[in-house]
Amino acid sequence: MVGCPICNSYNVKRFLHLKMPIVLRSLPYKEAINVSIEELIIYNCYSCYTGFNITPLDDSKIENIYSDYSGYISPFNNIGASKFNNIIQVIKSFIPIEESVTEIGCGDGYSLYLLKREGYADAIGFEPSKLANIGIKQGLKIINTFFRKEEMEKLNIKYTNFILSHFLEHVNNPVSLLKELKNFLNNSYIIIETPYFDGFHHEHLFFYTKKSIFKLAEKTGLELVYLKVMDTHPETLIAVFSDSNKSIKKYYIEKEETHSDFIKLIDRKRNHIHRNIYLLEKKVKQYNNILFWGAGISAVFYLNTIKDVLDNKNVVIVSGDKRHEGNYIPGVLKQIENPFKYKNLSFDLIVVLSQFYEEIRENISKLKIKSNDLIWIY
Repeated sequence: MVGCPICNSYNVKRFLHLKMPIVLRSLPYKEAINVSIEELIIYNCYSCYTGFNITPLDDSKIENIYSDYSGYISPFNNIGASKFNNIIQVIKSFIPIEESVTEIGCGDGYSLYLLKREGYADAIGFEPSKLANIGIKQGLKIINTFFRKEEMEKLNIKYTNFILSHFLEHVNNPVSLLKELKNFLNNSYIIIETPYFDGFHHEHLFFYTKKSIFKLAEKTGLELVYLKVMDTHPETLIAVFSDSNKSIKKYYIEKEETHSDFIKLIDRKRNHIHRNIYLLEKKVKQYNNILFWGAGISAVFYLNTIKDVLDNKNVVIVSGDKRHEGNYIPGVLKQIENPFKYKNLSFDLIVVLSQFYEEIRENISKLKIKSNDLIWIY
């Protein structure tokens, strides 16, 4: 019997069943052809309103994914800077610039770069993948390994504030992790940003709601002092925890979802995926000369859902991130090109397959790439 890993309830139901490549970014051809397409099954808990992945990848596959991660979003490579706007503002509201900040899963270190620019001198990050090298070259203090208590001891860090930006959804035991981080708090904070019941792919193990966050506070003994759903695309949750033994002021905390709210939320998220697939297939069938812009999660997932429809179409896939140029989309095995190659050219249809629509739309405009139709799928 399937039970909720967060609250141990058996009041669970299957929410989503998809098939997709296990790596959702472009890769060199020799790697792309070996990416398996596997089932993803997500259940929902109707007690704590948490979604959870019951088909996690085995350890060897997930370690291979996390050791590379080189094609992941990198503002230093011209994509994704807007992703950091909200969490940086929250960090500035809670953490004085003279205090220690430790980011777990910092990627290329762009948030550390932004904090350094704001005056935070004592900021470090942990990142096990090759992405760390990008930030290290920028002069940022990034430890190129997984976060461990032993690493903190080596660095002589007794107390700190933690940043977990799009990290907690990857963790297989979030309660255990948060309890471990609690030992490093001293009138300090754990600031978390995570998709708001979204990001349905193999790397993500949990899908959080506001009620999920309240449950994590209850299970860990942490004090929730801030909780808000951010009106982004897709939506995210930002939560701030503190050590409940300390007297820390509570800030803005949104109410947890009612049962009716949760039903509406999961229906909206599921329908969003199905509507996107329907719209994308309809538009691709309608046109012949098509440019797709994107090489990440949305591009890999949605292009594979319409793989058969792409036959006999003149398809071009581009990315403004030069790291993807020459790589291939796993599954469909279409090559990524540089968008500058198509400057001043026209297409029947342009499809933006990325959450960063505004950034890409601006690049399309600068390159004067024209189209009869344009749609955004994320």
